[in-house]
Amino acid sequence: FLGLPCPRMVVRQHHLRAPETKLKFDGSCRVNPPDIDVYAAPQDSGTPPRALYLHVPFCLHRCGYCDFTLVAGQDDLVPAYLQALTNELDQLDDSYEVDTIFIGGGTPTHLSVEQLERLAGILFGRFTLSSGGEFSVEANPDGLSDDVMKTLAGIGVNRLSLGVQSFNEEILRTLERQHTPDEADDVIHRAIGTFPQVSLDLIFGVPGQTIDSWTTTLAAARLFPIKHVSTYGLT
Repeated sequence: FLGLPCPRMVVRQHHLRAPETKLKFDGSCRVNPPDIDVYAAPQDSGTPPRALYLHVPFCLHRCGYCDFTLVAGQDDLVPAYLQALTNELDQLDDSYEVDTIFIGGGTPTHLSVEQLERLAGILFGRFTLSSGGEFSVEANPDGLSDDVMKTLAGIGVNRLSLGVQSFNEEILRTLERQHTPDEADDVIHRAIGTFPQVSLDLIFGVPGQTIDSWTTTLAAARLFPIKHVSTYGLT
């Protein structure tokens, strides 16, 4: 799941029911069976990579629309995943300075505080973040405790990307999200007080969603002092 250099952006169509995924680690960070597409961005000859993407494939719950490689209810695989990541990085013959680190998923913050700290130790054993660099982590509003946010800030995360998806209760239920609009509001305020940058992910085109409800969600997002909102179409 290590993207080195950072994989190019792939635009996907999200569907309301995605196939189940089973993961098996073979001692590296590769999935068996190989049901994940990997796209490596081209790099100039002799130019070291400057961006790092790491995929953490664990969630509390798989939302019906999600087609990313992840598992729910298999937290017992986290130690094997962390060891596989260690083995993968041990194959590098050098250390790298990068300008951006992005840890996505899955839900990286589904890992325990101890596992997050170990994950950071593994990464920073091979990579350093340049001065002024961006270290982003994806998170879901549900279960995002102050302890987890404090841990993320402590390991150097300076941008939290929150999968809010909607501020409408009915739309959240359709998407099988586990948080409420009020919980999202609370988490966003706490995150703003913890991280220099906070971004929100929102989904449009949800069955039953109207232009008015989508406009209301956008208006709710604009109430927060944030600079980045990403929107994704559900088809």
